Amino acid sequence: MLLVAAALTIKSFWRLQQVSPGFASDRVLALEMELPTDAKYRAGAEQAAFFERVLAQVNALPGVRHAAVANVLPLDSTVADTTEFLFPGRPLLAGGQRLPADRRGVSADYFATMGIPLKRGRVFTDADRTGRPFVAIVDDTLARMYFGDGRNPIGQQIRIGRTDLQIVGIVGAVKQAGLDRQPAPTICLSHLQANEPRMDLVVRAAADPASMITAVKGAVYAIDKDQPVYKIRTMQQAVSDATSSQRLTFVLLGLFAVAAFALASIGIYGVVAYTVAQRTHEIGIRLALGADGGRIVRMIVTQGLAMTVTGVGVGLVLAVGATQALAAMLFGVGAHDPGVFIATAATLTAAAVSASYVPARRAARVDPAIALRSE
Repeated sequence: MLLVAAALTIKSFWRLQQVSPGFASDRVLALEMELPTDAKYRAGAEQAAFFERVLAQVNALPGVRHAAVANVLPLDSTVADTTEFLFPGRPLLAGGQRLPADRRGVSADYFATMGIPLKRGRVFTDADRTGRPFVAIVDDTLARMYFGDGRNPIGQQIRIGRTDLQIVGIVGAVKQAGLDRQPAPTICLSHLQANEPRMDLVVRAAADPASMITAVKGAVYAIDKDQPVYKIRTMQQAVSDATSSQRLTFVLLGLFAVAAFALASIGIYGVVAYTVAQRTHEIGIRLALGADGGRIVRMIVTQGLAMTVTGVGVGLVLAVGATQALAAMLFGVGAHDPGVFIATAATLTAAAVSASYVPARRAARVDPAIALRSE
């Protein structure tokens, strides 16, 4: 049961590692900032101006490819920003309900910095700011969900609260809640039209992003020496953290499975070796009567294999029920995956054959005269 559970977890973890988060995590540094709104940064215009100055300062640093800000980063479960919207002119849902979506406020270079592909239309520009027509970029999850009838989302209007926004672009979907979760429909707004005091600064570096930490912090302090910068990490660390619970389960079950496999192999060897020792006299008689060593080996291995097959069969039946409890923790693999069950049974059977073969070979080489004197 332990081996099957471990094998399912390993396969699930491997599948999870192959999942694309929807962005390129390599060489990206992330830092968090929150402006104090009780003094210098009360108004949205002041907040937007601060982040614009920071981006200009950071982009001027050697080794920086792109820099951007966003109110929520992918795979950050500590921050949530959701909204509801509707399509002007379309019939409302029952009860006047609106459609749910994740909401993101991002700067113009956010998609280039994070490596999120632009599928259609355009990204934000510095012209998309307060006083200009409101625009939005949606992900292809939202586009497929609400424009699956063949209509082009570009140029369509959506309404958030009392504000109408025109869709100007479609980008790839990003896994926000976890690598094992489907991306939610997402609406991105220009941070210059949706000002917020708390923002994440993301920087795509030409080399190791960790080497840029001091320089990027210095660029922020050059704008405001009193502004704290915290939660500094690379996006590769964020991706790794997103699978930490699965990794822990994988490690624990793997260790238990290795121990179980070792104990099973040692146990089979011990039982077969003890049985052979008890049958030394019988084996001597067989050899004295002309049985060859190969026949003795086959007899002992076959008997050990029969015992093992019985145990494996019982274990597989119990594993069918036990692994059902793992179903909610698995990704991309069923709790009763036949390949895993067959591979586990084959591995244990091979271990049993190997464990039986050693005492069988020793028995086949025994001197019949000595065996006949054995009690």
